Amino acid sequence: MRNAKGEVLKGFASAAVILLVVIWLGLVFGGMAIRFSPNARSPIWGWGLLLLAAVVFFVTMDRWVKAFPGLLVLATLNSLIELKTGHSLNDASVVFPRLQAAIFALCVGASAFVTLRFRTTKLNAVDRMAIFVFVASIFCQAIVPRFQALAGPVAFGSLLLAWMYGRFRGSHDRSHGSLSTPQT
Repeated sequence: MRNAKGEVLKGFASAAVILLVVIWLGLVFGGMAIRFSPNARSPIWGWGLLLLAAVVFFVTMDRWVKAFPGLLVLATLNSLIELKTGHSLNDASVVFPRLQAAIFALCVGASAFVTLRFRTTKLNAVDRMAIFVFVASIFCQAIVPRFQALAGPVAFGSLLLAWMYGRFRGSHDRSHGSLSTPQT
């Protein structure tokens, strides 16, 4: 009986997490829709929703960042399918030039590789800002079409800079006698 109760509680916890992710996405997309709408009467509400979503993003980052590389692998597969078909998986009317789709797929795939270290190290401020820039650039290109060509390189570049900072900082710490051990 105890095992069944634990499974039920685990199921409710998983459902709660999914519900919270959906609510967070609602904050992001709602805020972007209000802020970037041409007829928005009060874009301050959009900024407010985006600010709330950003606070939740940073506060909960330590909990979900370990799954980030896996999500990026799925995004890479999505990008490769878009490269093959020439259009968005979600909306066939959204056409992607093949070169742009190839660059995006390469950037997202490389980002998945670079973020593997987030599973074993404690995030620092540079990591947090890089992940925020990554996610913001991906969301921004969805709402502002002129950013589509830049989203992949900017997203990958932010993570690459954080990776290089982490590598330099790690080697600097080891050369000065302080061994920084990965935290699990």
